[in-house]
Amino acid sequence: MATDYRDMNLLGPTDIIDYEEGTRHRVYSVEELKIINKFKDKYMAATSSTERKHCAQLEMFPKLFNYWKDNGKIYDQDQTKIKSNVS
Repeated sequence: MATDYRDMNLLGPTDIIDYEEGTRHRVYSVEELKIINKFKDKYMAATSSTERKHCAQLEMFPKLFNYWKDNGKIYDQDQTKIKSNVS
């Protein structure tokens, strides 16, 4: 099932919390949120899910993946799919 990030306020100023197995933890670090928030206005201005998907997959996620690669974070295929799931 795809997630609508607008409903989750994904690009908001607060930390993103994942409620998995009854625990709370931040999904993105402060540095990752800085990268994500650079695209907030464009993402929120998108008028269709196709435009939001384009912004996330072709602009925001490449910046995040490059940041992770530069900082030695390696995600396996399942983790990458979860982090990049856009409706």
